[in-house]
Amino acid sequence: MSKYRDAVGIMIINSQKKVFLAYRAWTQTSKYHWQMPQGGIDAGETPEQAAWREMYEETGLTRDECQLVYESQNWYTYDIPLKEKRKIDGERQRWFLFSFHGTNKNVNLHIQKKPEFIRFRWAIPQKAPFLIVPFKRQVYDQVVAEFLPIIEKMTF
Repeated sequence: MSKYRDAVGIMIINSQKKVFLAYRAWTQTSKYHWQMPQGGIDAGETPEQAAWREMYEETGLTRDECQLVYESQNWYTYDIPLKEKRKIDGERQRWFLFSFHGTNKNVNLHIQKKPEFIRFRWAIPQKAPFLIVPFKRQVYDQVVAEFLPIIEKMTF
């Protein structure tokens, strides 16, 4: 019996139509350290509520700097490789697209006692799938494909 955690993924786009990517804090043997914010949905939370909470916990960004633009039409699923599995087999994620109207000074990666990320950068959305761990790449490809037409129409 497989166990998938319900979670959210968060794509934040700035006025140059670049995506927010953050560098994971813990040391890994993998060369893939970059990712978009993501996290589990807590009991009693809607996916949208989880997206706002996770965005704040991982980036310090709030409704003052970000606006919800779009929610993915699908749930995207990935499997965690056997060597990395813990209590779950993978995640089933709902993705959210946000526009960013702040400045880099609004980003605070140290909201939590044990931050998940140590630095961030902005990149073209199509580059994100190549920076993520390979087992999440298919989800990133699908999310970028779903969100790109919306990103192209975004105005700031």
